[in-house]
Amino acid sequence: MPMTEDPLAATRAAPPSTCTDCHTAGSACVADHRAVDQDQIKSRAAELAKALGVRAPQVKSGTLPRWWFPDGVWIRALVWNPVIVIGAAFDDLSASERDGVLAAAAVRAEMLRKAMFKYVIVFAIAIVPILALELAFFELGVSFAPAMTLVFTLFPALYLTSVILWSRRLVFRSDARLADVMGREFVEPLLDLDRRVRYRRRGVIGMVFDLACPAETRRAEAISYADSSRPAQADHNIAKADN
Repeated sequence: MPMTEDPLAATRAAPPSTCTDCHTAGSACVADHRAVDQDQIKSRAAELAKALGVRAPQVKSGTLPRWWFPDGVWIRALVWNPVIVIGAAFDDLSASERDGVLAAAAVRAEMLRKAMFKYVIVFAIAIVPILALELAFFELGVSFAPAMTLVFTLFPALYLTSVILWSRRLVFRSDARLADVMGREFVEPLLDLDRRVRYRRRGVIGMVFDLACPAETRRAEAISYADSSRPAQADHNIAKADN
């Protein structure tokens, strides 16, 4: 059942002539607070989370650089409590893209919260070989500077690699959840959006974000099985999220 109404239409209202937060001209204000209605977005995220069977996420507005977050969404992990941060670029998305981004963020935030402890344990175990290497250098009489240089090179590399691999797994798993519950048609706008914004990210951080998100063709292949799985249930879930 296609969605005929835009539940977040108010978030796409024309900007005011003067920003009520920073009191600059609407055309000159580029801060995230100008276009984002946090209450409506939070309500819609809760509706989608309920339809997907996950906990309603915490949603906050914030300043997100468009050259790193071209879709205007970032899941910020604060210890065990992930928060979905919404930026101004979110306002530029279509209704179906906003729903896809919010639904995916809600599922990933829940997966992140549940898996955080396991990730910390695995990462702590992964540090052991580095510490053993440092001890071996000490026993072999290797000077302190080269040993520490190697250790402090391996540590960030290991951390970054683990984050990228874990993030890619979260993307695949959340895609599968969305396709199973809401139907492949719900996921298609999200894949199209990610394909469109992939090359808008800039700098080293943008490159890391791109690496942390699998190619859209691979994601589409991974959820292709959902085309014929419970289409009636998927339509029911989308309708429930709209009501």
